[in-house]
Amino acid sequence: MKILIAGSDHTEESRDPSDEFKSACKAIGVAIANAGHEIIVGSEKPYTADLYVVQGFTSVKKHPKISIIRPKEGKTPFAEIRGKSEITYDRKSDKWNATRIHQVLPSDVVLLIGGNEGVMLIAQNAIALERPVLAIPVFKGKSEQIWSDLKKDFECLDPDKIKYGELEESWRPEHAELVVNVLTALNKNNPYVKRPFAQHYFIFGSSVLFISLWICIFSIWKLPLFYTLFTLQPISVLIGVNLRNGLLKLSGSKKEENWTNLITEYGVGLGIGFGLSLFFFSGGLVINGSYDFLSSSRLADVMRIGISLSIIGFASGFMIETMSTRLKNLLDNSIKKKQITQ
Repeated sequence: MKILIAGSDHTEESRDPSDEFKSACKAIGVAIANAGHEIIVGSEKPYTADLYVVQGFTSVKKHPKISIIRPKEGKTPFAEIRGKSEITYDRKSDKWNATRIHQVLPSDVVLLIGGNEGVMLIAQNAIALERPVLAIPVFKGKSEQIWSDLKKDFECLDPDKIKYGELEESWRPEHAELVVNVLTALNKNNPYVKRPFAQHYFIFGSSVLFISLWICIFSIWKLPLFYTLFTLQPISVLIGVNLRNGLLKLSGSKKEENWTNLITEYGVGLGIGFGLSLFFFSGGLVINGSYDFLSSSRLADVMRIGISLSIIGFASGFMIETMSTRLKNLLDNSIKKKQITQ
């Protein structure tokens, strides 16, 4: 999860942030890093939340990536931690107002702490782009108004499990972890995105159908081995793709939420499974000297080969990236061997 951090603690009379503001931001940075989430920031000015969140974030030994998105003008921030942390720099527009939308675009959720007109603009852009916003009200500024305006959107959360109402109280150290929990819950239950429940039902129904079909075919020993095998394998691919997409939905990911991706993964998985099956059968040809083993009707052959091909098919659907790399390596090795023999 990528969290955009923005805010500040200063007035027109003073740009010195309070000690409470600094410690709260550092604690939030530590909590985010410990949870394994990435952060997006834009400034290292001494009155900004960005600076102190980054300080807390980088105090964790193995912390995730930091993305810095800011205007083209000005010096490069956080240069002193470049060699110690994974940092990406992206300078977009000439002015801060135009840069705000570029900060929101790659984020999953937005965290605002204090701040003035800049955080208000970020909140408006975030809502327009369907990014959940958590504004911490206790440090005043525009975040107090944003919290009041957007609190109604937290109805998607269970207040008994996620006690977000405590963030209206005086800041306590344990609130840092609560902030991360609220952001995680908002990312999983985005109040601005309508979840495609039809696809959830489809994945459930088709998984039940595919598994039942696999069991039925595997149980009918009277079918020729050749037809049994080339039916079990693609069914296993479809089951693997369904599991892959189902787990993505449980994790709250927005990456795989359309029918085009699902159908594409079915096709890619079937192709990878078919390619790996060819190598499986080519191994049988080398061992046996013929394809006579495909005409066998022995129960042991059906079970052994059927389960092996089903595992290949299931992995091809569930682990598309890993198995595509495996197939590519097999093809590369096969081509190299032929070139050597020639």
